[in-house]
Amino acid sequence: MSKFLRDSSITIGSQILRLAFGLVTSIIIARILGPEGRGVYAICILLPFIIVTFANLGIVPATAYLLASRRFPPRQVLGGNILLSAALSMIGMAAGYFVVFRFGSLLFPSIDTGFLIFSLLLIPAHIFFRHIQAVPLGLQNFRYFNLAAVASSILFLVMTVTALVFLRMNIWGALTANMLAWLISSILIYRWTGRLTGGSTFRENGPYLRAALKYGIQVHLGNIFIFLSYRVDLLLINLFLDPLAVGYYSIGVVVAEQLWMVSSAASL
Repeated sequence: MSKFLRDSSITIGSQILRLAFGLVTSIIIARILGPEGRGVYAICILLPFIIVTFANLGIVPATAYLLASRRFPPRQVLGGNILLSAALSMIGMAAGYFVVFRFGSLLFPSIDTGFLIFSLLLIPAHIFFRHIQAVPLGLQNFRYFNLAAVASSILFLVMTVTALVFLRMNIWGALTANMLAWLISSILIYRWTGRLTGGSTFRENGPYLRAALKYGIQVHLGNIFIFLSYRVDLLLINLFLDPLAVGYYSIGVVVAEQLWMVSSAASL
């Protein structure tokens, strides 16, 4: 079997596994939280994911491109992405707190401010995971790239069952499960990626950082519009209706979104 077919098979297989785990997790959340609780949860995680989309600055495709072109050593790229993750996470969380305290009642009516603030902890874990996961992708190591993706789905399912079924934590539990899944996944992908690159270095990262930002920003605007076209509907439904309507809507939409995973494997 050629490398292309092997890598494609691994990627498609991992997406199918993510689809299965994601559907089970979504069903558990919907069944235990109910439509209204599911709607509140959907709105809460929407805020950090919007911020992550804006703060990402196209670093993921830039990392893959620059590594594939062999312009920078992998250790330097890994170190540079860690620095970028830290900086962008701080900016993103600051922006999130500003939005919650300044416009929370306007943009997120009927949503507890505590939920929104807690959900902002997803920002650093999500940014770090995506930026580090891009390194195996750029090195064309689809084993670690897909292993990290599947691990995050499994961890989210396990954490969700623990928090909602056994501990009965409701919305707090769903948010905590999401955050812990991304956090542990970030630690795992860092360890696996470190094996590929031989560690990371934080010396002389300037040229890589400039190149990554220059390339990433060029493709970033399109990614923002694509994401918003998929997510702004939840905000509008919550603004004009209520979390209950968001819950019913998100339960239906999540099934279709899970099915996109398989087709998206071909783009890698």
